[in-house]
Amino acid sequence: MAPIVSCWKVGAKILVSAEDYFSDYEEIITSLSDLEARQQQIVALGQQSGLEFYWRGQADASWGIHSSLHRSMARGKLVENVLEKDIVEVEEELIAEAREWIRPSVGARLTTVDLFARLQHHGIPTRLLDFTSDPLIAVFFACSSHSKADGRLFVAAAREKPSGDFLDSFGVPWKRGSETKPTDWGKSLFAFDDHEDFLRISRQSGVFLGGGTPSTQPHRRLKSSGVSLTAKDVRRSMSLPIALHSWSQSEAALSRANVRGRAPAVASALTIRIPARAKASLLAALYKQEYRFAKLFPDAQGLSDHGPVTQHLV
Repeated sequence: MAPIVSCWKVGAKILVSAEDYFSDYEEIITSLSDLEARQQQIVALGQQSGLEFYWRGQADASWGIHSSLHRSMARGKLVENVLEKDIVEVEEELIAEAREWIRPSVGARLTTVDLFARLQHHGIPTRLLDFTSDPLIAVFFACSSHSKADGRLFVAAAREKPSGDFLDSFGVPWKRGSETKPTDWGKSLFAFDDHEDFLRISRQSGVFLGGGTPSTQPHRRLKSSGVSLTAKDVRRSMSLPIALHSWSQSEAALSRANVRGRAPAVASALTIRIPARAKASLLAALYKQEYRFAKLFPDAQGLSDHGPVTQHLV
């Protein structure tokens, strides 16, 4: 049965929440065997389409998928009103301050892409979002907190970041009018995954995904109700230009069958809901496979944030 989409009206406009949008495309898992079945479909889809997929786990299924910078800038106003130009303005200020603040060790010599990766690693807001190539790690993050809320997984297709001048830029390489801005910046996802010098990122099989803030294109509809989504609806749900897909394409890929509909491409994504009642058993199964905070956060900050004894002391 198709999910019920609880849209609401403000004046003449129909507003769609993040959970409305995501639940319209989701499938449910309650065990690691369920996850393995979905993972096999993703592998088959990747082989068929030539796409590289990455996973993200969120502890509350109702949350949007927004970067830390978008969330920070949304304080005091609606996140859907944060536009690409607003983000770039703050990024220019952040670059200047970071190069001055951490000089002369690394700030002055790092290109923007490397600088933002390091800022993200140290908890400073950027437009980058944390994903992983390991679906079990995504499940761990979806289940390790908010035990009374359903969790959510995202599986997104991204391409390698542009090379050459983009990587060598010390400004904002995706700034409007810049010669280094990719032509598909506003409708694509880029994977930034060459930061293995951070043990935490390596342990988490981590990769940062980035892209332009969703604008007026593409114009999307909820598949169950046909309700049209505005650009604000999309930005209310995400800060990346992701286009959600149903699982029919991946199911068909595994069985080598043909299915109608739009084929997945870069920036396509699928989503999975994890019921709150399944979180404890999934965590127990992951624990047996050595998935735990001590393994995934092998540093002093991880100890401070997640160590049981440390938490008791602080």
